[in-house]
Amino acid sequence: MIWMAMIGSAMALDCADFDFQASLPADGATEQPLNTRVVLFVYAWHDPGTVLLHDSDGEQVDVSAELVEAGTDAQWIITPSEPLSPGATYTVSLERGDELAAEVHFTTGHDLDHEPPTGPAVVNTDSDTTSDEWGDWSYFSVDLDAPDEDVFYEVTLERPDGTVAVRNHPVAGIQFNDDPCSDDEVGTWDAADTWVSVVAVDAAGNRSDAAYGGGPTLICGTGACSATASSSGLLAGMLSMFAIGWRRSRR
Repeated sequence: MIWMAMIGSAMALDCADFDFQASLPADGATEQPLNTRVVLFVYAWHDPGTVLLHDSDGEQVDVSAELVEAGTDAQWIITPSEPLSPGATYTVSLERGDELAAEVHFTTGHDLDHEPPTGPAVVNTDSDTTSDEWGDWSYFSVDLDAPDEDVFYEVTLERPDGTVAVRNHPVAGIQFNDDPCSDDEVGTWDAADTWVSVVAVDAAGNRSDAAYGGGPTLICGTGACSATASSSGLLAGMLSMFAIGWRRSRR
């Protein structure tokens, strides 16, 4: 199944303070492995909150919670210290101050899962420019042919200048935006390629083989483009437009 999503710059977003985007497992998922980790995807200008995991009896489960941040996108990766109980329902709560910002429920099956998921294939990469109220942007996009499974995608992008970015996304396609061209710049083709590798990661943390792709990169260069703003930094935050392909058989 081919999925495409666009990951844009934080500068092009509205000023919403926080948005819960997705989770793995999805809310209501069933037959989840006993070694499930929970991944919450959020968009937050600040304060991505705190996370808790409770069992069917309302008892708090001992977990380690890792926060992975990339611009205004963040992921909470919640790993229980011991295997979960079979046939039990668990609740993940994401709290910001006194506010319950998100809640996810899932039910376990009866087995551990150590089988890696099927990996995606990179079917296309593209580089081009686009315009918005912030100016003229160059971007690099990745399209994947991905199986319909409960996974997220770890995407590693290496630019011609050696800059490396790693992003986790619950969709099988991604677009990286550069900062706007300055007033005296225009998108020009760079002689070197941008390279990308993509790994599927399931709820138990199993990883697929990596898929690879790449192509020439359109970048800002001397010319006559008209931009309305400029900014520093290479990859300026991201916003996911979801086409989520979670495997329904686990719900």
